[in-house]
Amino acid sequence: MNVLAIETSNPWCSIAIQNTKGTINSISADKENSHGVLIFKYIDECLRGAEISKEDLNLILISNGPGSFTGLRVGCSVAQGLALGLGIEIIPYSSLKVIAQSYLSPKLAYSDAQKAIGSEIKIIQDAHMNDLYIGHYVKNDLGIAEEVCGDFVLKKDQLSSFLKKDYKGSYTGDKGYLGEKKTWFKKLFRKTDSYYYFPPTATYLLEIAKYDLQNKDLRKKPEEVFPVYLSGSDQWVKKE
Repeated sequence: MNVLAIETSNPWCSIAIQNTKGTINSISADKENSHGVLIFKYIDECLRGAEISKEDLNLILISNGPGSFTGLRVGCSVAQGLALGLGIEIIPYSSLKVIAQSYLSPKLAYSDAQKAIGSEIKIIQDAHMNDLYIGHYVKNDLGIAEEVCGDFVLKKDQLSSFLKKDYKGSYTGDKGYLGEKKTWFKKLFRKTDSYYYFPPTATYLLEIAKYDLQNKDLRKKPEEVFPVYLSGSDQWVKKE
């Protein structure tokens, strides 16, 4: 199966293609917020690397939110357009799950970072308007990030309730929260808490979907896929 993976929920556009031989070609931007400029270029480059054409694609994976407002719209629009034109389907995944996979991935199992992170992670991302996107994931027996609870939105002044004193796992979220202007955020953590930041990439979408590619129940038609913003998401859902 030839699979295209699109990750545009974060500031760095990332594309990956896995061909029928299992070979993965991927590329991620080093420039922030350039999704609209780079996404088609990256898809073309990955297609050439995989030695296939877009007509050979069988399935598209998309990280559909929550995350960057513009990035999600670009990624979903491209996925929908390609899927509709090619007559193929899409499997959407939570962007927070992709982030969790980038930390819990078996590829990192023997790295110092993975040993420090462990097998459980909580994700905290700025949703603006005094909101935070929250995710909580653990690594299952297959090495895939599995949600402990559904992704949700939390007010910033409620964050301390999410930072449980008996929590043994690690945290991740926005890189900006480690800056000097986010001292209020850092003060909420104990000195023993582990906090990391790695940007998610489309290769982790492929990793998450490894055991899902043949699951037709997860596949969506192009018109059934839309960005998930969690905060104020109702206004973006097509009304019946």
